[in-house]
Amino acid sequence: MDASFKTMKKELLPLLRSSKLTIVGVGNTMQGDDGIGVHIADEIKNKAKTTAVVVAGSTPENIIGPVIRTKPELILIIDAADFGGEIGTIGVFDPSTVEEEAHMGSTHALPMSMFSKAIKQELSEINILIIGIQAGRTFLGERISKPVRQAAKWLVSFLLEAEKYAKVD
Repeated sequence: MDASFKTMKKELLPLLRSSKLTIVGVGNTMQGDDGIGVHIADEIKNKAKTTAVVVAGSTPENIIGPVIRTKPELILIIDAADFGGEIGTIGVFDPSTVEEEAHMGSTHALPMSMFSKAIKQELSEINILIIGIQAGRTFLGERISKPVRQAAKWLVSFLLEAEKYAKVD
């Protein structure tokens, strides 16, 4: 589903406030907008006080163990996406239907639905959401586009603000 900033806040804030959160950043930083999930994860990792952050890069299958060890109640997977929105638009997706709604990048071999299933095998009560930012530039050597950078800035600010009210172990 395409979510405006206001709608996204309304949908995510109650979850963020009541859950122990882990953020997973996915993407290839050498391919412009495709690296936005990693960029956001790095930014939050450097500033977060209680939120666990795992940088997956283009191999999310390699960080399933570290994600599980954070013992989260909510996982937000952040990645570039193509869901037909304007560049920089943020969408929130259910992992079980994400492949029907959006293309989540071709730089990682494991689909996000499979990544989520692998985590749910270990943490059956986990809530997982995918935050996709509509990408524009994804060719090797390109820089992150201005609309995607602006969306990332908003998302980092929102998640760090929400962390102040989040559940802590």
